[in-house]
Amino acid sequence: LVCIAAWLVLAVLHHETPTAAASQQDGSKPELMFKGRAKKGGDGQRWERLAQVARSEVKSAARQFLLNRQREIEIPLEVDLLLVGFEGDGGYEYVLPSEELDDVLLAMRSERQLCPTIWETGHEAAVCFDVEYSVLQAPLEAIQDLEQVMRANMDFRGDRTFNGYGPDVPSRQFVFSCEAEGPVEDFLLDVLTKAYQEDGIPLPMGIHESRLRATDRMAVVIINPNKLRMSPQMTAFQKDQALGRTRDSVGSFKVGRTSAKDLAENEAGYVYSYSYFGRGASAAFVSRYHFVVIDIAAGPSTYGPQASPGGIIEPPTMPRLLPMYLSMMSELSDGQYGVGSTMRTSMIEKAEHGAQLMFSGQLASVVSSATRHLFTPDLKFERIELAERIMVPLIILYDDEAVDPTMTNIRVQRQINLGEIQVALDTLVDSDSKQ
Repeated sequence: LVCIAAWLVLAVLHHETPTAAASQQDGSKPELMFKGRAKKGGDGQRWERLAQVARSEVKSAARQFLLNRQREIEIPLEVDLLLVGFEGDGGYEYVLPSEELDDVLLAMRSERQLCPTIWETGHEAAVCFDVEYSVLQAPLEAIQDLEQVMRANMDFRGDRTFNGYGPDVPSRQFVFSCEAEGPVEDFLLDVLTKAYQEDGIPLPMGIHESRLRATDRMAVVIINPNKLRMSPQMTAFQKDQALGRTRDSVGSFKVGRTSAKDLAENEAGYVYSYSYFGRGASAAFVSRYHFVVIDIAAGPSTYGPQASPGGIIEPPTMPRLLPMYLSMMSELSDGQYGVGSTMRTSMIEKAEHGAQLMFSGQLASVVSSATRHLFTPDLKFERIELAERIMVPLIILYDDEAVDPTMTNIRVQRQINLGEIQVALDTLVDSDSKQ
């Protein structure tokens, strides 16, 4: 459109402007330019000077456009993050400051510049996205209410043996499937709606506006439920006892008062995954309300083409808290450093800080991958010829006392010929698509 506009202005300004003096020498009347008003003698030179300035500006703009046409067009893309169960009220009483995750995402500059690939050509698309993440705060007690909804939608699938956590962690586990379609995703939509309502950016919104934003905007919901509270196999008395034993279990494990087996009690002896309409088994799912849910307590799950490395999802793919703590403490045995010693305390602080940063980086990587594949997917074809009509708007500025330059029944100086513009546009459209 810029090239068309440049060609149009140059074509219009190229016509010579007859002066009033030349018109009056042969006794003819001045050409009609303004309604009820003849053109003054100096107007011709003034318009020519303006035309020269306009021609130079158009040439400069066209040259700059040709120089920049190989560069991608960047479109800002806002993605909202909702953390549920990361304020010490979820699994392992884990606390993840939203500022820390925000800083990690901000530092991932290359991961925030996303350019879809065109499968047909193998090249990047001309339009890229500059992703901006915004972290939202979950409403109070949202995680405990979510756990009750998830527990009501779990079905027993059997048991399995998993030895991925070492000999100290029980390997026999019960397996459950949580149906994400229906009450679970509806409840998460309500949580997201309340988060937008409490956020109040840019302006406080009512429940209706917040719900519209929750369904229209792109969001990633990350949850960390407490598996003991959510256990579908324990009685209320058993849960209270287990919760009492595991209270501050991470702190006791770090100072050497409890073992890895005691820490693993937070897993409640079962694993679960999500299905959607009864299909699938994953630690994440995409809701019909256009947001993606990542559960760091679900799984671990393994699926995908295991014969080749592309696309396979393995237990280390999704960050989980138990492997992080076990890895953090694997080299801090009591034999190396005495319990309560200054050296052990210092090593624990450094190890915990490093593990926290690594966990935040893994979580940010999952968020970036979800954004790339769900919100900025690749394109199969470079051009899709589906349009039957292409509308090109023309903005024409002229004096309110002047004759419309698009009129054809009156001779007007520098008349804009819409027919010639139509011919020029037809040359830009494929011959099979011209209408």
